[in-house]
Amino acid sequence: MSTTKTIIFKNSFWLIFDQAIRMLFALIIGSWTARYLGKSNYGQISFVTSYLTLFQIISGLGMEAIVVRDLIYDRVNANKIIGSVFIMKLFTGVINWVLSIIFVIYLYGVNDETYVLVFIAGLSLVFQSFSVIELWFQSNNKSFNIVLPKLIASVIINTLKIVFIVNGASIYFFIALYSIEFILSALFLFIALRRYPIQGKYKFDFTVSKKIFRDSWPFLVSAISIYLYTRFDMFIIKKELGSAELGVYNAAITISTLLPILPMIMLNVLNPILAKKKVESEETYKKFLKITFRIFGYSGILFSVCVYFLSDFIVKILFGSDFAAATDVLKIHVFTNIFIYMGIAQNIWIVNENKGKINVYKTIVGIVLAIVFNLLLIPKYGVIGAAYSALIVQFISSFLINSILAPEAFRLQWRSLLIR
Repeated sequence: MSTTKTIIFKNSFWLIFDQAIRMLFALIIGSWTARYLGKSNYGQISFVTSYLTLFQIISGLGMEAIVVRDLIYDRVNANKIIGSVFIMKLFTGVINWVLSIIFVIYLYGVNDETYVLVFIAGLSLVFQSFSVIELWFQSNNKSFNIVLPKLIASVIINTLKIVFIVNGASIYFFIALYSIEFILSALFLFIALRRYPIQGKYKFDFTVSKKIFRDSWPFLVSAISIYLYTRFDMFIIKKELGSAELGVYNAAITISTLLPILPMIMLNVLNPILAKKKVESEETYKKFLKITFRIFGYSGILFSVCVYFLSDFIVKILFGSDFAAATDVLKIHVFTNIFIYMGIAQNIWIVNENKGKINVYKTIVGIVLAIVFNLLLIPKYGVIGAAYSALIVQFISSFLINSILAPEAFRLQWRSLLIR
C-alpha cells in the first residue's frame, strides 16, 4: 500500500471509529435523553446548544483549515502559529461567553430561564481555545492523538447522562454537561500534546496572527452566514411555535445532521493531503480532486435515500410516539445532505485554490434566502415549512449559485451526481 493510501486509511479508520461511537451516543443516549426531558425541555436544550454554536463559530475565527495549511507549509514557526491561535481563540471565547448571555437576555428577558442555561453551557466557549491542539495533530496526520482524548471525554459525559436520567435530574444538570465535555476534552488534548510536543516555546506573534486572520476571515464570514441560514429556522420556530415544536423539529434534524459526519471526517483527512499534492504536482492534485468530489456526491445521494425510506422506523425506535411528527420533517430535511456534501467538497477546493471570497458571496445569498423562506413558510406550514426552506436554500447556495460564482467547482459538483 502506498504512503498516501496508508495515511488516508489510518486516519480515516480512527476518525470514523470516533464518529461511529459518537453517532451511537447521539442516537441512543441522545434520544433517551429527549424522551426523558420531553419535547419542551428537549427543545429548550436544543435551542441553547444551537444558539451557542454561533458564538463557537465566531470564537473559532474560521481559521481551522488555514492553520492546518500553514502548519504543513511552515514547520519552523509551528510554535508561533499554535501560540498565536490559542491566544486569539481564548480572548474571543471569553468575550463571546459574555456577549451570548447579554444577547439572550435582550431577546427573552430575565424572566425566561434561557439565560441561566446559556450562562452554564457558555463556559464551553472559553475552553474551545484548546481545540488548536487538534489542528497540530491534523497537520501531522496523527488522528489517534485527537480521537482518544475526545472519545474518553464523550464516554464520561454520556455515562453521566445515564446517571442523571436514572436519578431524575433536572434540565440544569444536562446543560452543564455541555461545558464539562469541552473542559474534559481540553484536559485530555493537553495531555496528548505533552507526548507529541511542538518544538520551541509557545508564544503570541502579531505578524503571524495578522496573516492567519487575513486568510481566514472569509471562512469566518462564510461560517457565520451558513449558521444563520441553516439555524435561523430555530429562532423562528421558538418564537412562532414554541419549545415543544422546536423539540420535534430538532429530533428530525438530529438524525439528518448526523449524515455530514462522514464527509467532515474525510475533509480533515484529505485537506492536508490535497495541500501536499497541490505543491508537488498540479496534475496529480486535479485528479485527486475529481475523485474527492465524486466520493462526496455519491455518498450524499446514497445516505439521503436510505434515511428517507427508513425514516418512520428510525424516529419511532429512537424518539417514540411523542415525536412522531418528526418523521415528515426528516423525509424532507434529509435531502439537504446531498448539497451539504457537495459544499464540503467545494471547501477543499476553495482552501487549496485560495478562493475564500467565493464562500462570502455564496453565503450572503444563502442567508437572504433563508430569512425570506423561513419567514414565509414557518408561520404558514410550521416545522414542515422549515424543512422545505432548508432544502431550497441548500440547493441554491451550495450548488446552483456555483454556476455563476465558481464554474470549475460547479462542473466538479455536477459530474459528482452522474452515475457512470
